[in-house]
Amino acid sequence: MATTKSSKPADLAATCRELLAALDKFYGKSQQDIPLQVLESMLLAVCLEDNSWDDATAACAKLLESYFDLNEIRVSSTAELAHTLKGLSNPDWKGLRIRAVLRSVFESSYSFDFEKLRRQTPDLTLKTLKKITELSPFVREFTLQEVLGTHAVALDNSMLKAAHWLGLLPASMSLVDAMEHLKTPIRKSDASSFCRQLRRLATDPSFSARFTEKLPPDLHLADVSSRFEELTTGKARKPAKKSDAEPVSIAQPEHAPAKPSKPGKANPMAAAAKPKSAPLSHPQPPSPPKPATKAPASAKSSGPAKATTGVKTPSKAKQPAKSTEAGAAVTKKSSAAKAAPQAAAKKTAPNPKAPAKPAPATKKDRK
Repeated sequence: MATTKSSKPADLAATCRELLAALDKFYGKSQQDIPLQVLESMLLAVCLEDNSWDDATAACAKLLESYFDLNEIRVSSTAELAHTLKGLSNPDWKGLRIRAVLRSVFESSYSFDFEKLRRQTPDLTLKTLKKITELSPFVREFTLQEVLGTHAVALDNSMLKAAHWLGLLPASMSLVDAMEHLKTPIRKSDASSFCRQLRRLATDPSFSARFTEKLPPDLHLADVSSRFEELTTGKARKPAKKSDAEPVSIAQPEHAPAKPSKPGKANPMAAAAKPKSAPLSHPQPPSPPKPATKAPASAKSSGPAKATTGVKTPSKAKQPAKSTEAGAAVTKKSSAAKAAPQAAAKKTAPNPKAPAKPAPATKKDRK
């Protein structure tokens, strides 16, 4: 059996408002007049149950015209009343209920004046209506809603089937429970319009056969708008595509080149499949080779070599301070070691510009 998932009252209230707006747009706002007298309105309610508004008003008018007065209707048989109401559904049951209403009113006051209901409280009015045993729940709620202005939702079996088909109510919910269930989410100002418009949908000959179909499982309030659109337009709403929920990358064959996308439109599949890359730039000619820098003359030196003028060398990572000081010390020692023999050579080498000194006289020369 198909069931409707339970939902919050706020969701049900919003769904009822959306459905009422859709029905008003499809059918136009209802303009239906209710008789001023309470008793005549109850007879109309009996004719209206499971029938359209036009058929019910025509049958009620025929009933009042076919008999001399209400007392003659009260004493007539059920078969005679059913023959008068033969254009409606279940005319025999309707004839029985009409006669039960007239008998109950007449036996309470020996007249057909039932306007005392307007002066009673809603609770007392409901008790008075429940004393009429043959009266259906729909007629009671219709009288409270349309005649006395009480906050009520009047549903019959045809309207209940339509609500089940749309997913507005669980399929296992009974008629009495459904009327009580919709009483809270539907506002008092919208109750009469909602019931009238739902009746127009339930009794529409173009759609009434659909409401007897087997219901799909697990209906939800979110399905009400889509099923109403499917019913009125004949086109089922397409299910959501998988690509709309999750991007899917489709691998193309190697021999087939990728099709270029149209200008102005992004390709979501390509964007999902290929990573973003930097824009390509025009190729540049190769730069001329840089002249090689000469190494310092001292091979023993471990300090950093000085760069030649005009040539930039890549910066190296900074070395610790200790290693720099050690290299400087080694460089000083090596330069000092080189400077010592050069100084000694300068002392020993003769100066060509200076005049030659005479050699000291030896002992032989002295003699």
